[in-house]
Amino acid sequence: MRVKYAVQIFSHTVSAALSTYIDLGKLPEEARSTANFMESINNLFDVLNSSRVKVKNKFKTAFKLTDVQEKVLVDAQNMFATIKAINKRTGKDNTKHMKSFVNFQISIQAIKMLFRDLKEIGFKYIFTRRLNQDVLENFFGSIRQQGGCCIEPTPIQFRRAFSKLFFCNMLKNSPDANCELDICQILLKAEDMMKLRVTSEKNNEKLCRSAVYLEGETDYREVDLPEENALTYVSGYLMFKCINKHKCVNLSEVLKTVPELGETNLFTRYKAFNKNSSFYGSLIMPPKEFIDYIQNLESSFTQNFEKCIQKNPGKQLTNLFGTITAQVPCSCFPTEYLLKLFTRLRIYATLKFNNRHFKDSKKEIKKYVKVRHL
Repeated sequence: MRVKYAVQIFSHTVSAALSTYIDLGKLPEEARSTANFMESINNLFDVLNSSRVKVKNKFKTAFKLTDVQEKVLVDAQNMFATIKAINKRTGKDNTKHMKSFVNFQISIQAIKMLFRDLKEIGFKYIFTRRLNQDVLENFFGSIRQQGGCCIEPTPIQFRRAFSKLFFCNMLKNSPDANCELDICQILLKAEDMMKLRVTSEKNNEKLCRSAVYLEGETDYREVDLPEENALTYVSGYLMFKCINKHKCVNLSEVLKTVPELGETNLFTRYKAFNKNSSFYGSLIMPPKEFIDYIQNLESSFTQNFEKCIQKNPGKQLTNLFGTITAQVPCSCFPTEYLLKLFTRLRIYATLKFNNRHFKDSKKEIKKYVKVRHL
């Protein structure tokens, strides 16, 4: 059971993507309720998961029971108090069996009461992310690992297991723990994967004509509107990174002209937290010429990545990108930095998606690694 994967569905990004598809006519208008519900749950999670004093997202700031935070909590509490869980097949009301609805109301009320009590003794704010028992559960999971089949150790067994873990300094999380890990997992190793040809019908369909699976292996001059929204969003990210690297009068003047809201920048608009800002919060809306330039770079990447994979792919791709006419806002724009950043971004994304597909053929990959020396 991995609750964190399920929770990621209830995110601001998923809500923004749904709203974009609704406005483009790809989803019916009834889906707006789902997008709004995901947005409400995302805001509630942000308020209950604060860990820093200052952050651009107003919901993630340290909990001070501000008007914004209190409104999120009150709205969520009212929602969970009136929500119904109806069995779609039988029509039976199963709300009483959904303990989460009641537990959320208890947690919301407890957070408000706790802060009011702490405020009376001088606390200005609290980090709600620390109000959990993940650390304790990780510790107990490590203790159980030392007992083999005995998941309920006696006091003596507990003391011995604790002594062993303490002196070895090997407090590892249980692989079946339902808590956030203390360390991150690295990507699968991609060494020699380029020579692999997966034989299963399922993976052949995924990997298409090549062992390298490229997302969007199409002509980027004929993309549909959702893909154009993604391209606009990524182009804005690249422009934002370049602005942090380089600032000049000409660039500032160009960025003052914010493109009007249209079908190609709906996702960026929905993704912004500050909808009243001309710059969509901290998100950048680049000029159309810059977006076309990134589109040309993307097309060149999909055509040449597999050809360059054998030796110094980053250097080869950057050199190829340098032959494309740069359509940048100013003459002193850090084009070289942009090309290197785009190269790293696309190689990382490609390996990330390939690792996901290779996981589906994990057994085949293990067999291949064992016999490749033959």
